[in-house]
Amino acid sequence: MNKDNTISKINKIGKAGRVLSKIAMIAIEIGCVATIVSGIIFLTIPKEDFMMKMGNEATLTVNTRSKMLGGLTGDATSDLPQGSIDINGTDYSFTDVAINESDAIATYQLNGKDAVITPGRIAAVCFVGAAYLAIYAVLFFYVKKLCKSLEVCNSPFEEEIIKGIQNCAWVLIPWCVLGGLLEGILTTAFTSNIRTGFNISIPTAVVILLLFGLAYVFKYGAVLQTESDETL
Repeated sequence: MNKDNTISKINKIGKAGRVLSKIAMIAIEIGCVATIVSGIIFLTIPKEDFMMKMGNEATLTVNTRSKMLGGLTGDATSDLPQGSIDINGTDYSFTDVAINESDAIATYQLNGKDAVITPGRIAAVCFVGAAYLAIYAVLFFYVKKLCKSLEVCNSPFEEEIIKGIQNCAWVLIPWCVLGGLLEGILTTAFTSNIRTGFNISIPTAVVILLLFGLAYVFKYGAVLQTESDETL
């Protein structure tokens, strides 16, 4: 493999990554500012001037004549999900089923109080969304630095590249821990019970370990390159 050709490809990949990272950072920064401004605006709205109440009932409709779904066999009541089901982090309990000529409609009642959405709650969601985007912005900042090092490097084993890989791994750690929490809050923000439990991302944890491992592989390569240069 031609050394100069390989370095040229690494430089091109670094340049493309730097440009894409820059575009992503601009989009994230715009989104972050927009969500913060929206949150501030909602904080200025009096609670009595704006309030939204979410419905406390969910329905499931199944076409009894559908060949793709296989239709319903036997007792339609037993064929539909009963007991308690989870919809976007909120529990609903089976209450009734109505059957007409073509459909079976099951009704599920919310377990607990209705979700009342106030300006303050929407503002909180905006600020959580801004924090979610901010973590992405920090990650892309270090990805851009790594790509910039790749763009101008003369060897993939340079110290700046190794340091850049390690920085990306370190930045992913808070994302691995806080990303699930923030995502849970966002996905259940408009339900009666907001999910706030920690949810460690196993795939992200694996990526973090691989990045640290890759950094040590590059360190070993740098040592070998130094020894090779000294023997020449």
